[in-house]
Amino acid sequence: MSQKICIFCSVGLDASQLNLPASQSKEHVFARWIRDAVTNNRMTMYEGAEGQPLTQLRQAPLSNLVNSRVCKECNNGWMEELESRTDPLAQRLFSGEDISNFSPAELECLSRWTAKTAAVLSFTTPQQKHVSGRACRSIHPSSSIAPQFRFFHSSFSSQIIIEGAYLQLTYAAELPILGTGETSGTRILLVLNNHCFIADFPPILEGYRYDLRNSTASQRWPVIVAAGTTDLGINLPAPVNDVLLAVGHSIKVMLDSRAIRA
Repeated sequence: MSQKICIFCSVGLDASQLNLPASQSKEHVFARWIRDAVTNNRMTMYEGAEGQPLTQLRQAPLSNLVNSRVCKECNNGWMEELESRTDPLAQRLFSGEDISNFSPAELECLSRWTAKTAAVLSFTTPQQKHVSGRACRSIHPSSSIAPQFRFFHSSFSSQIIIEGAYLQLTYAAELPILGTGETSGTRILLVLNNHCFIADFPPILEGYRYDLRNSTASQRWPVIVAAGTTDLGINLPAPVNDVLLAVGHSIKVMLDSRAIRA
């Protein structure tokens, strides 16, 4: 059996009991500040694909969601620092501050935290439709790869607070990553306290762009693109999974065929 590698830095993982920088770590996916903010301590996880109904994968306590695919050095280094920097930003959002007030550096921090968390969570679902290895490595602050993700954000106004929900949508099955079993395009929605943090990992191709005219989620990083004003088209009250599906599918990926011609 081949040695497992850290999904973010590609170092071969040593046994956790060796307590080395490259040792496999088993830390909580969600830091204490998130677990304290989600009072029911639950993450309800769904998955779907273009043209298919959603499937509920599991409902797990946040404290039970642990990662085992990252090395100790990443987990206790840049990942821990990213959590510390993101905590006050998320608290500002949860307190009602508009994300438009955030500086470019703060938006990048929130974007990288969302992508990091989404990538790790993609390894915790029973089907394990992972975020691609290249996209994971691009999240590392020292990566030579340009970031292979986009960050979107929307918020909900509801009498009932949506505390913890996760949806992974796969798309672009017609554009497989040759030589791998990895998903080509995947979009992960993470909902915490009525805020939807979305990390989109598009196919590794030049020439893609987003059409947000029918979206309620604006792109916030690496560039800001306003969302449209179209109604999501769902009847309220509605199940959380229907809301997530409507938000996720309203972010359309467009490809410029001229940019991908051989």
